[in-house]
Amino acid sequence: MIPRLSANLDLTLKSVAVSMLIAVGVEFLVADRLLFPPVVVANIYFVLSIIAKVYARRIAVIAFGLACVVPIDAARTFMMGEAGVITLIVVVVASVYLAGVSYQVFRHEASALLDRARRGDSPTEETDTTSD
Repeated sequence: MIPRLSANLDLTLKSVAVSMLIAVGVEFLVADRLLFPPVVVANIYFVLSIIAKVYARRIAVIAFGLACVVPIDAARTFMMGEAGVITLIVVVVASVYLAGVSYQVFRHEASALLDRARRGDSPTEETDTTSD
C-alpha cells in the first residue's frame, strides 16, 4: 500500500493540469486556436492539488467527478472540429488516470473510516487520514 496517497493525488492533479496545459499550448502553436475549457479545468486541478494535502477524501470525490465529465467535453469539442486529436487524447488519458488515482484515494480513506468506526473510535472526528 502507498503510505501517502494524498501526496499521490496532489502530484497527479498537478501532472494532469500540466499535461492539459501543454496539449492546449501545442494546439495553439499548431492550429492557431486557443481552447479555454481545458485551461480553466487545468487551473481548477491546480487549486484542488493545493487543497488535496489536507482534505484528500473530499478532493478525491471532486476530482473523480471532474475526471468523468471533462473527457465528454473534450470529445464534443473534437467532434465539432474545435479541437485537435492530440488534445483529445491527452485529456482522455489524463482524465482516466486521474479517475483511477481518485478512486484509489477515496477507497483508502473510506476503508480507514470504516476501520475507525469498527474499533469504536470517536465518530465525530471528520479529518482525513492522510493529514497526519
